[in-house]
Amino acid sequence: MTPRVVMFADDLSGGNSVGAEFARHGLDTLMVRSSQLDAVAGDAADVLVVSTDTRNRAPEEAEAILREAVTRLCDGMAGRRAGAPDIVVKKLDSLLRGPIAAEAAALMAALGAAEALVATASPEAGRTTVGGRQRAGGRPLAEALPDLDPGATLETDEVAAFFTGCGRPVRLLDLATLRAAGPLRHGWRDAITVADAETPDDLVRAVGAAHAAGIRVFFGTYGLGEAVARLLPAPRRDPLLVIAGSLSEATRTQVLALAREGAVCLTVGAPDVGPQARAALDRGEDVVLCTRPDTLGESGRRLSSPPSGNAARAMEQAVAALAESLLPGVAGVVVSGGSTADALLARIEAHGLRLTPRELGPGVPLMRVHGGPWDGLWFITKPGSFGGEDALSVARRCLRDSLPGRGHPQNGIAPSTAGPTRADPAVCRAASEAPQAAAKG
Repeated sequence: MTPRVVMFADDLSGGNSVGAEFARHGLDTLMVRSSQLDAVAGDAADVLVVSTDTRNRAPEEAEAILREAVTRLCDGMAGRRAGAPDIVVKKLDSLLRGPIAAEAAALMAALGAAEALVATASPEAGRTTVGGRQRAGGRPLAEALPDLDPGATLETDEVAAFFTGCGRPVRLLDLATLRAAGPLRHGWRDAITVADAETPDDLVRAVGAAHAAGIRVFFGTYGLGEAVARLLPAPRRDPLLVIAGSLSEATRTQVLALAREGAVCLTVGAPDVGPQARAALDRGEDVVLCTRPDTLGESGRRLSSPPSGNAARAMEQAVAALAESLLPGVAGVVVSGGSTADALLARIEAHGLRLTPRELGPGVPLMRVHGGPWDGLWFITKPGSFGGEDALSVARRCLRDSLPGRGHPQNGIAPSTAGPTRADPAVCRAASEAPQAAAKG
């Protein structure tokens, strides 16, 4: 698969910071050192970050390394008959350190690019560009740099000066033009545009306008990734399957909360529940299966006494069989009720569950199925009586925000015991701790 975005970074940590902006949008993002490009040839990724480690190299050496990286990448894509990436990004240092001019000229020449956008502002890091000059903490960069990096030298804080060797006119997109009402009017063609920006919205507007004008090469720093990521179609994420096996009142209110959030909630045993669930999952919608018949307000159905003995086991087996049939294409499973979870694990011939260090709420561990045909599938259990009405919602939301995309190896991601990378357990716990403490049973 051809990456939709390829980014060349002169520094590994800086490349990762911008790469993380793409990953936040659910884009599968891979960082590789330029020396290892051949090793990852053919590896699937939406965004490929190539670290050239050229920040502190001489301009001639940096230029040669970058040219080689571009050539190897293009040759590898041609060998696989893969298309070119949609967008190429060159990560720059927000303090304008490093061989920027040499690398800019090398990249434009290697790509045969006639135009580009340069957006060196990083508002969240206190870096802005005003009148084409770089500022840090509200001060001119030349004045601020000794405090930020005492050993660094600065040729100029005029951003355009680094791009005059690219063989194209360099034009300024100033704040007044950028923020003017109506369509943005600027001469993009056959030129390199340096964009002023003081806010993230400025970056988004500049990048969006440049892309609409046909520009596909972008130079910038942290903040640019967020703006570029917004241009790309959101990747399809595999949906989640929530199984409300507990008959407790707490679980009933939690299912209703999920329904209010837009999840497709269906009652096990209702007509066509299987086809309806499959259709919803195929549309990418999360599905909730509930076993308590009065949860969704079916007329004339009220819970008098919970089933027990053989009846309870029969219900658990029916739920497990239905859930198993729905697992293809599912990123993860959330189960409320220990008996239901046990029945499902037995049904899918799992050997057990591998716990990660993360909890998505008190008593709600994040795990992966261990062994069997569904080895590696994300799996969450919640005691039926635990939590307030948002307990399942919090678990679902934290898992949804955590998953990089597809959650089972048969859908393109190898199993891992590390757990999702984005969920903050402290945030997830804080979101549910108060109601959980009140309702814990």
